[in-house]
Amino acid sequence: SAYNTTFTVCGSSGGSASAVAAYIAPIAITEDTGGSTRCPAHANGNFGYDPARNKYPNDGNPGLTRYQDQLGTNARSFDDILLFDKAILNISAEHEAAELAVADAQVKIGFPEETFVNLNIPTAVRDLGLTTTPDRRADESMRDALEMAKSMLSSEENFEVVEDDWPT
Repeated sequence: SAYNTTFTVCGSSGGSASAVAAYIAPIAITEDTGGSTRCPAHANGNFGYDPARNKYPNDGNPGLTRYQDQLGTNARSFDDILLFDKAILNISAEHEAAELAVADAQVKIGFPEETFVNLNIPTAVRDLGLTTTPDRRADESMRDALEMAKSMLSSEENFEVVEDDWPT
């Protein structure tokens, strides 16, 4: 990765994600069959946009499958991805209409801690014998970071933090 050369950049678009993270390029065009936009973005601290197939012209994309390959983008901010989207598709009016439509929208953000923070496996999954992975508890620094994120989001006007865990 751009931050630690002993870490993998993940996926076939990993080099372009590293170039974006290292400020060599502002945005990268990626190709995604099974995670090659999203995984490198995550590994490099970027935003990866994996749109619906044919959002961007897919002509000339050799791809591995006929129905899953599509072009995406990788950038340091989602604003950069939106700017690219407006420019490449010439759809500024559509973006402005969407921004107005969601300007006052209430966004719910879920924090299912048992599954995604503590990595505890739901009882129903255990009962079916689908895993032998032991339950874990997130370390204190992870819990502190999570609480800080919840606090910041809760203080924002348009965000509602939902702390319900998923039912077993």
